[in-house]
Amino acid sequence: MRRYISFNLIHHLRDEALKCNQWNFNRSKYLQHRFDLYATLNCQDGNGHSGCVNALDFSSDGIFLASGGDDKRVVLWNMTDTLFDASYRPPTTLTATHLSNIFSIKFDNQNRRIISAGNDEQILVHDIEKNNIRLNSGHADELVDVFLESSPVNCLSVQPQQNDVFIAATEDGHVHLYDLRSASSAAEHDQPSTVVNHVFQ
Repeated sequence: MRRYISFNLIHHLRDEALKCNQWNFNRSKYLQHRFDLYATLNCQDGNGHSGCVNALDFSSDGIFLASGGDDKRVVLWNMTDTLFDASYRPPTTLTATHLSNIFSIKFDNQNRRIISAGNDEQILVHDIEKNNIRLNSGHADELVDVFLESSPVNCLSVQPQQNDVFIAATEDGHVHLYDLRSASSAAEHDQPSTVVNHVFQ
């Protein structure tokens, strides 16, 4: 009876690296290092969201990131501070919150407004320019336009050529076209099934 020896190159290289004095692998030090990293991330995230993040969108210039999630809040991050500043500053939490999970979030084309929507059947338009929101100040008050839907909103898209126009796709299969210069939905389009994502071309 022949016996075949199984050879796994990955395991062999790992074993050789562990034997090497330069590596000097210490499992307890490694685990402590991982826990220290987690504690740092958790501390920073404590000022951001307290639940699952479902929606992210960068401003067109890449300086800001808007996030929304299960904690019903819209958080505005200054990416320059977050990525390149050694002293951590907390993000700005917008005071107008949703009643349930946020599923979609978008900056307008001029980075003046953040539009958020989700499970609460509401679309909130946060006007961050008019109220001169100061980033890294903790919380910010802003003017909010509210649009009510009859079903949860799955996704949003801002029209690239017209900053005041956006669409919202709802769970009941409808696509709503909004113009912020008017008070209500400008048009509605029935879809045969639930719309999950849409992007203006």
